[in-house]
Amino acid sequence: MGELSKTQECLNAALGIRHRIRGFRQLAAALNHVSLNAQIASARIGAESKAFSVFTSETLVIAVSLGETVERIRALTRQWTCMIAKTLLDESRLSMLRRARAKSGDKNQESLVQAEGVFFRSLQEFERTNAHFISDLIQIIEDMGKSLRLINYVKSGLMIETSRLQGDKWGTASFRHLALEMQNAADNIRKVATEVVSQLHTLSYREIAHAV
Repeated sequence: MGELSKTQECLNAALGIRHRIRGFRQLAAALNHVSLNAQIASARIGAESKAFSVFTSETLVIAVSLGETVERIRALTRQWTCMIAKTLLDESRLSMLRRARAKSGDKNQESLVQAEGVFFRSLQEFERTNAHFISDLIQIIEDMGKSLRLINYVKSGLMIETSRLQGDKWGTASFRHLALEMQNAADNIRKVATEVVSQLHTLSYREIAHAV
């Protein structure tokens, strides 16, 4: 029963992470969209546009990087989820077979031995790879959290340069909108990364305790 609780907890964590990062795909698309608008505004203002061109280019890089990171997390959690689900399914089948045999009084051991073999192989695979999935996810999400420094740099630069811009209300609005989207991205990434890494570290500590 302890192993079932452990695998179920990991499954809940994997599914929870997939749910939490779902909004990051829309966030990356939104950053990409407002960056393109800001690039158009940058081209319109001519000589004053150099700094804005740098910041909007950096934002596009951030948007692409965020999208790639989300896909890496999705791929990894998909593998993790499939492995955990197989372990739970094999255990459920074994449990059902044991109950059916106990009810019918069947003495044939072959099917039971086979089901036990399948489950214990799944359990061994879970024990062998679970810690790796957790540590890989922690590394990816912590790296995503480090992007906050660049996001904050771009946001601050945009706000400073926008305050100096004269006479182009559309350009000013575009750059301010981009800065607000950068702030929104930073807030979302910080919140999700903090929550997910904390949860993964808790699972990691339990893995270590289980191994001792």
